[in-house]
Amino acid sequence: MVGDRVSPWLATTTRPYFNNAGLAPASTAAQFTTAFNAEGADLARSAERFNNVAAAGTVVFNLDGTQPTSIRNWTNTVTSSRPLDGTQDPSIVDPAIYPLDRNVIGNAMQRRWRGSIHGLVFELNPWRDVYIEGGYNREVFDTRSLSFISGNNTDLRVELNRFLPDGLTPNPNLGRYYVEDDITGSMWRNHRTERRLQVAFAQDLEKRGGFWRWLGSHQGAVMYTGGINMRVQQNNNNARIISDNTFDGILYPAGTNAANDSIRNTRRLRARFYVDTPQNNSRGQFQLQAPFNLWEGETRVIGKDSAGRDVLINSGMSNPYGAQVQTSNGKKKEDAIQWGMQSSFLQGRLNLTVGERFSNASFAPWVGQGGASGRLARRYNAATGRYEEPVRSAAATIFPSNGQAVGNAGFEPWDAMLSRGGEYDSLEAATKYSVTSRMKGVVLHPLGRNAIPSLHYTESSSAFVADFTRKSPSGAEAQLDDGTTREYGLSLRFLDDKFVVRVNAYESIYLGVSGGSPSVPNPTAVGGNSGMDRTDIRWTAIHIEKSVQNYNLVKSGGRYETVATGAPVLGGTNSGIVAASPIRYFQDDVSTWPSEGAAGNAFSLKYANSADRIAKGLEYRLIANPTRGWSVSASLATNNTQSSNIAGDWFGVIGYRLKDWLAAANDVAAPQRGTGTGATQLHFNSSTNANENLLAFIRSSALGWAFLRQSEGQANNQEVQWRGNVTTSYRIQTGVLKGFRFGGSLRYRGDRILGYHDKTVATADLSSDPILGTPGLFPTGSSITIADVARPIMGGSVVNTDAVLGYSTTVFKKRVRWNLSLNVRNVLNDDKLIAQSGLSAAGSPVVFQYPEPRVFLLTNSFDF
Repeated sequence: MVGDRVSPWLATTTRPYFNNAGLAPASTAAQFTTAFNAEGADLARSAERFNNVAAAGTVVFNLDGTQPTSIRNWTNTVTSSRPLDGTQDPSIVDPAIYPLDRNVIGNAMQRRWRGSIHGLVFELNPWRDVYIEGGYNREVFDTRSLSFISGNNTDLRVELNRFLPDGLTPNPNLGRYYVEDDITGSMWRNHRTERRLQVAFAQDLEKRGGFWRWLGSHQGAVMYTGGINMRVQQNNNNARIISDNTFDGILYPAGTNAANDSIRNTRRLRARFYVDTPQNNSRGQFQLQAPFNLWEGETRVIGKDSAGRDVLINSGMSNPYGAQVQTSNGKKKEDAIQWGMQSSFLQGRLNLTVGERFSNASFAPWVGQGGASGRLARRYNAATGRYEEPVRSAAATIFPSNGQAVGNAGFEPWDAMLSRGGEYDSLEAATKYSVTSRMKGVVLHPLGRNAIPSLHYTESSSAFVADFTRKSPSGAEAQLDDGTTREYGLSLRFLDDKFVVRVNAYESIYLGVSGGSPSVPNPTAVGGNSGMDRTDIRWTAIHIEKSVQNYNLVKSGGRYETVATGAPVLGGTNSGIVAASPIRYFQDDVSTWPSEGAAGNAFSLKYANSADRIAKGLEYRLIANPTRGWSVSASLATNNTQSSNIAGDWFGVIGYRLKDWLAAANDVAAPQRGTGTGATQLHFNSSTNANENLLAFIRSSALGWAFLRQSEGQANNQEVQWRGNVTTSYRIQTGVLKGFRFGGSLRYRGDRILGYHDKTVATADLSSDPILGTPGLFPTGSSITIADVARPIMGGSVVNTDAVLGYSTTVFKKRVRWNLSLNVRNVLNDDKLIAQSGLSAAGSPVVFQYPEPRVFLLTNSFDF
């Protein structure tokens, strides 16, 4: 549902606007603060400063697609605030503010697919009870997405600025609602080739009688599988400005232009779309309308700059000066042999199953995936007009053809990469590994196959061979999803199998579950919400490490390129990276990152954030056929899933680096990006907390680390403990209604954890923790507020109902079967909002999903 940045303003008494007359992007923060504070408390509690730190400006679209102003930098204007503690966008749940059944994105986010599949299958039966089967399959899929607004940024805001960013022109959209995000896109290509050959046999020795009957019946198979899966992608590839323009408040370093400086933050744009709402409805346009066909052309004029010149953008696939992001992923090869045997003895009373799988696999990542010795991704050399693979020269990265520094040169774009066959030749050396999986099980019918009870036990170990790879901070391949599972239970049959009851218990342990680390409630920022990736321990480590490396470089003779946030440090003799560092791979990776704001955009496909997952549960199932034509199925299951070894690799990084990080962060005389000295700066500040320093960021991030520490061994967030299903169907067997059937189902999903209430902890009580107790992390004698894992916020249970009415008969002298079926989903038309996430400041769910309304599906089919 649509995120809420409106209700705090609506809840004020005066519903104030901001008089930004005389303010411009070049105005100082002090001048903005003076004007803002003069507006009073209602504006202070419902709005915050907006600062274009990660874009050249914002292109603004009216409801009709026209532009009310040139592309401008909206720094020193305001945007409406989030409710509650400002760390999350709660859903709008009041239809008077915005329709609950609408998606604000409209057609401003689009995706296209193209693919081809071909293959063959053959089957042979050369001898009795011996079967041979083989196959080959090849798939190629291309996917591309373009968007003005991403699905993760649909928060609705209200325009509160009386004037446009020049501080002179009245704002024609004052009071209107809008959404805003980066203009971005992504490209993926997946090649998959699979081949298999299987030989199977069946032999029933019991039929021979005599001594042979004791040797049982057997089925077995041996199968070879081989596959190659190659994936290439450019994720979060923002549209780039490919013309040289002037934007108020944006200063480009001397000697840079669109050709040699393509990936700089301020060579991309944001888009703002005004929309209708129930209170301000002029056109009934509650959803975004793309101002042009996103697929019509990749290069286009999107508006005017502050000097009246055309602003030319390219959406990413064919950018003449290179893409914002490098191509990632790689190529996996796997050859495996697996065998299995199922044997039955004593007329089916004892049944045994065994099997193994032996895999030899390799993964070759795309070049440029980090490390001090790996190849680098191709970049655009503006001097030669070609894409070249850079080389390292001491601490610098240069183009081999002319020795010029790479700087912010663009990466090889999608079309150029594909046209030269780059998906095949831009791979690093493959990492090889071998894994084995095993399975064994037994089913016992002590009183005969059709008697009661039946007992079963299964034990399996799985070694996961992924279609992708993830790195640990040391540069090693991260362990992904390896684990073991045990299941055991019994079955009871009554009245000639009219009633069957099954009970199954299981326990599983999976090591290194990718993405298995619990979601961290957004920690409160010091001095406001920065939005700087605090909920992921990987990104906090990257931001802190980058900031400390910048600090060390500046302290050793370097200087910031400009005063802009995210500006790189030029020169400097010491980054603080020790040659023997166990996380040298990670530190080298961070050192070459050009500070593109959110770390997740750059590193989400590289580094794993995992945890071990332990699950235990019970399953109950009843299958009944009380009378002819009537069937009933009911199930009930309970599950308890916990995580352990949460983010172990990343706590290792923090443990190794924290003292050095704090030494830098506690320096109150560090050189600043502008002039003078002060507290050590964060390498990149978001628009809503431009003055946050490094120490404040570390302390805020540590609140998330503390939550992860407390989550060890606790029930997993979002896991449903109880679930159940009941399905019944009755088919009329005789009379004029013969062939009709009707039935329904009920699905129950129990309560689940959506968040946690807060608790206050004295920092002195954390002294025994090797990380959270580090001196200098928190002020002496202070306390912190963190999520209390013992006091969860629950989401409530969910019940769904479905129904079916059908008719089946034969026609054309019983040569064709006709089936007609009407399925009704959500029979009761339950429109209760489905809770998705809770927030400690509210003590209740705040993010919701709108339920699917009642749906009728009519299916008509003929079988012949």
